[in-house]
Amino acid sequence: TMGRQVVVGCLLLALLALASCKELDYLQAVENPHIRDRKGSSTQEEGQCTAADSCPVSQFVNPANILSGHIDAQPDTLVDIKIFKYMGVQVPIYYFKQPDRLNPDQLPFRLIRVSTIDLSSVVTIPHKMSHDSWFPAYYWDILVCGGCDGWRHIGWKFSPKNGAGEAFYALIVDYGEGKQRQADPSHPEGVLEALTVGVRAPAWLIALATATVHAQMQGVGSSTSM
Repeated sequence: TMGRQVVVGCLLLALLALASCKELDYLQAVENPHIRDRKGSSTQEEGQCTAADSCPVSQFVNPANILSGHIDAQPDTLVDIKIFKYMGVQVPIYYFKQPDRLNPDQLPFRLIRVSTIDLSSVVTIPHKMSHDSWFPAYYWDILVCGGCDGWRHIGWKFSPKNGAGEAFYALIVDYGEGKQRQADPSHPEGVLEALTVGVRAPAWLIALATATVHAQMQGVGSSTSM
């Protein structure tokens, strides 16, 4: 029938689009590359952290959780959207920059959207910020992850402003697509490629995360004593 032919045609187009995407060698959630303050406590001596002690979110990105559907993005901060293929799944990577009105350096970020993450070591710092949101229909909260090497800023949680729809997580990522390319610092994408990752959260973020954890624990204690 005509309806079946249309469905088959759409599926073929989708398969062709996926086949034309560049394959990623790796895709990993990482810490905010712009934070240089290494203050903060650690539960183990430096150099003694193992994979099991680090933030679970940064160990593996489950391709089944990656969101690839269309979403409106803030036009003056969106630099580019690149579509890749990772473990057979289409992966849009969003290239954003901070607006000049917030930061004259216009710091760049590479993000993916995921439906869920491992929250075992993650603290959501509620900001409920709706202005200057990279996704205008959503407000954002900060995500930090704790491990033996301290608290690290890993991304944001976006929740719909009108309460309709599902919240999602935007994770800061690093990725590789075959042979490593030489970054061109004169080009915005070159700056993005040259980012250094793996730094701890600053003191103010550590303090917020600690206060949030304490408040959550007090809330749990109050509810269980009633």
